[in-house]
Amino acid sequence: QAAVLLRQCLGKLRNEGSTWSQLGAQDQGECRAKLLLLLEAEPSDKVRRKVADIVQSLGNQLIDIEDDERPNNAQAWPELMPKLMTIVVDGSQTVGLRADALWAVKELLSSAWQIMVANTQQTL
Repeated sequence: QAAVLLRQCLGKLRNEGSTWSQLGAQDQGECRAKLLLLLEAEPSDKVRRKVADIVQSLGNQLIDIEDDERPNNAQAWPELMPKLMTIVVDGSQTVGLRADALWAVKELLSSAWQIMVANTQQTL
């Protein structure tokens, strides 16, 4: 239930007075880093899926790339796509973790497709 509440708190990042906007840049960075660590470390499938949902929701709100841009990474969260893709292709990770990371990547495609197009050698 805590994961659901956290997702709700992070639901409207750009709204004035949002929980996210009240955090400083350092705290926002720590929150992003801890979410990725939690995704990788969470043993419970249900909780990990909720964390993946928070990760994709936050990423979709933070990442804003113009259609004609082809960046190698997302400036708003540079660790996100490399970490998710590393988990997806790491055969030593559990199937559940890899599936949740892949699901998060799929959900992020509406915001980050330009990154995937720019890095076809890495994503194929």
